[in-house]
Amino acid sequence: MKFTPLILLLSALLVCLPAEARKQKFDIDARRNVVMKRSGGPGVKIVEVTARGGSVDKAIDRALTDAVAALTFDGAPGGNEVAACPPVLAGGRAAYEEQKAWFDAFFEDGGCLRFVRRASDGYPTGTDNVKVGRERQVRLTLIVNWQGLAELMHTRGLKTTIGNLQDL
Repeated sequence: MKFTPLILLLSALLVCLPAEARKQKFDIDARRNVVMKRSGGPGVKIVEVTARGGSVDKAIDRALTDAVAALTFDGAPGGNEVAACPPVLAGGRAAYEEQKAWFDAFFEDGGCLRFVRRASDGYPTGTDNVKVGRERQVRLTLIVNWQGLAELMHTRGLKTTIGNLQDL
């Protein structure tokens, strides 16, 4: 039985590997705390997001989803002399209702995560990761591929607010 340690090691790795994108219920009416921090170049927006979850990982997942949802439907207010960012979709709520099943799957199954990434690795610390009641609240700086998101919406036949993507 030379292979027993190898089998045990592989079994342990399979148990430890994360599952696919963590599913979470999408609610278009959920309150999102997303503020523009700066523009990161053509088609890239850098935002600061505060989100809560049952654990740090769930709060981080919520923050990633909130960033994409906010820039898709609502836009983000500016802060510290940074201009506000308009929403990608011209219709907002009406566009959501028109393709509700697709948007729900896009946000719940993690399809939106390819348009957002964290500006730094590791867990947030200090005041960027606090316990509030039974939940964890995190504040993250995220980089959103606003242009890619707009192009996806355009291919879905949805009207976007972006005229010339290269200028933004």
